[in-house]
Amino acid sequence: MQRVFKYQQYLDKYKNCPKDCKEEDLTAYRWVHQPLNNRDFEPVCINTEPPARLLGVDDQLCTGYALSLYLDFDLAKSLYIERYNKQDRDKKRVSYKERLGTHTAKLIIKKEDGVSDSPSKNGHFNFFQYKECNLLNRVSEILDNFAKDGSN
Repeated sequence: MQRVFKYQQYLDKYKNCPKDCKEEDLTAYRWVHQPLNNRDFEPVCINTEPPARLLGVDDQLCTGYALSLYLDFDLAKSLYIERYNKQDRDKKRVSYKERLGTHTAKLIIKKEDGVSDSPSKNGHFNFFQYKECNLLNRVSEILDNFAKDGSN
């Protein structure tokens, strides 16, 4: 059975999008707000008003319709904190938290939810959701990026 991606109408604009991806059961982590909302699980090209301006080759444009996920909490948290600390003014730090949230959700993803590409060195990978996927239902835990141990 041919599966349809959640944002198929946009993915169709690019050649071989997504490519080099596979279905798999996995545990993943994503930055979110507390409380959670549906926008926490929308790709940047969908939930940015106006849409994020992505320049470059089709592969990069294609991934604008994927979710950014991480292999483990420590990798997700360290990158979040690293980028947060690069915000040089309090106003920018507040904006960063408003845009990306302050927590990380642990997700239990099933093969029927979508496909993912191979992780990069920093543990980041792209996840393309199938139309029926609702990742709010896949959240098993919410961890605080600012707590030492990740607890709430």
